[in-house]
Formats: sequence, structure tokens, C-alpha cells
Amino acid sequence: MIPEILSFLIGAATFFLYALTVLILLRLPLSLPPIIVHFSLALVIHIITVLTCFIVFETLPYWHGAALYWFCFNLYLFAYSAVYKSISLNILLSLARRPSQSATIEEISAIYVQPSFQERIEILQNAGYVLSKNSTFELTQKGKHLARRIAVVQRLFGIEQSGLYSTVPDPKASQ
Repeated sequence: MIPEILSFLIGAATFFLYALTVLILLRLPLSLPPIIVHFSLALVIHIITVLTCFIVFETLPYWHGAALYWFCFNLYLFAYSAVYKSISLNILLSLARRPSQSATIEEISAIYVQPSFQERIEILQNAGYVLSKNSTFELTQKGKHLARRIAVVQRLFGIEQSGLYSTVPDPKASQ
């Protein structure tokens, strides 16, 4: 068999081993965040595969199988992430599980939107980027510094607005 094709086959087989193993691991009561489980397992499996192939085949090309393996890993992780924390999908599932299959905007907001924003505010506060004062939030010096850095990166990437679903720039954002 052509060494490059064998490398591709090993990369594909190794990815399927990873995909099956991570599905099992994520069902176990682990104290690690899922992203750490994904990446750690992917790295361990890759290293073991590379070392094994080096011992068994010695001259097997590395990049063909490695490129396929990590490409598949990225696609898998992207798909996993899309369904892991998607508020939209959680709302759909919640509606589907209700006998009436409906909810008011207030119910949906109380269950999904408010807790999500509260978590994000707590993260910003714990990191020292904002302070809570009289039901408002103010940037700290650390927060102002980070905001300037983020603005530079957004300009670098040509990002005019960072909302996921908006295509028209918000005129208020530049004020």
C-alpha cells in the first residue's frame, strides 16, 4: 500500500477511535470541563498513534494522517460546541418537552437569558473587569484596557459588529 494512503487510513481510524472514546468519557462523572476532556484525549491518542506508527512503520509519512486527524477533530469539536451551550437549541428542547410545547417570552427569558447574562457578569466581576454600583456596571481600569485590546483585534479582523445573527452594523456601537 502507498505510504501516504496508509497514513490517511491511520489518521481516519485514529479519529474514529477518538470519537468513540470521547463519547464514553463524557458520560463518566469527571471533574474536568468537556473541552479539556476533548483536547486531552485527542492529544494523548495522537501521540500514542504517532509513536506506535514510528515503531511499526518507521518511514510512514506523518503529515497526511495527522492533517486528517486534526481536521476531523476540529469539525467534531465545532459540532459538539454548537450543541453543548446553544441557548437556541436549549429553548427548542425545552419547548418540545412541555405538554403545551409553548412558553412566553418572559418564561424563556427567566430560564435562559437572565441566568446566562448573570453568569457572564459574574465572570467579568471576578476577573476584575467591571464593578457593580447601584444596579449598574462600570468598567475598571483593567476592563478598559481589555476593551481597548479587543477593539484593536476586532478592527484587525474587520469585525464591525460582534452579534452572531446581525449583518447590519449598529450605528450606536461606534458612539
